[in-house]
Amino acid sequence: MKNVITLRVSDPDHCKRIKDPFDPNLHQLETLLPFSEVNKLVSGNANVRRPKESSKPFKSMLDSVDKSPRAFHIKNRGITFICDAFELTSAAPNGSRQLNITLADNGDGDYMDEEITDARKEGIADGGHTFAVIANTMLRMEDLKKNEDWTEPYVRVRFITSKAAFVVPEEMVEALNTSTQVKEHTMDEYRNEFQPLKDIFTKANFNIAHIAFRENDTGEWDIRDILQRLGCFLKDKQNLGPQMYRS
Repeated sequence: MKNVITLRVSDPDHCKRIKDPFDPNLHQLETLLPFSEVNKLVSGNANVRRPKESSKPFKSMLDSVDKSPRAFHIKNRGITFICDAFELTSAAPNGSRQLNITLADNGDGDYMDEEITDARKEGIADGGHTFAVIANTMLRMEDLKKNEDWTEPYVRVRFITSKAAFVVPEEMVEALNTSTQVKEHTMDEYRNEFQPLKDIFTKANFNIAHIAFRENDTGEWDIRDILQRLGCFLKDKQNLGPQMYRS
């Protein structure tokens, strides 16, 4: 038994099939889809972890949905979805196309059930938090639309078949989910948030080259340690220091 999920691609320029340079059995499809279409997909059993809605990335994505929906697909790395097959129909007179995503049960169960863990891996391989943000947004869609400046966001979805000759789905998922997230203090340095401190240290003739403002910097002092110590001297906020940049 196979399960088919039908999506609508409103603009042909938002969908591109890519030929793999090495594997004729591996098919990829890059798409830009509105939240309402992506919400038709299922989680499946491919992802290695459930999304953590209390995490900072999740909250940041929600904030982006609310405040800058037109930029969501640019700021977000998107979703990778492993499927048995996909089919893109011919364009309708209005230019829209139908995208059929096929999930196979491999004889062990139905892939529409996200709780299956022992069947062949298909579904969301990467982007589980993004998918959860989309589900959250759909629940709030009517309220969000009351704001005339708000528009439904788009997200990049990469569909890839599970019939590759050189890599199995489990290896794809492992590779996609082993990247290390950039630390918060590194992003603060990228945004020049530490410049006032640098100016103070430099004025006091302290060589700031001794301070590691980013991950993997060579300075012997970590900026997080310095800020935690400085925070202990803040009036009425003595507990703030130890909490700075806690994971």
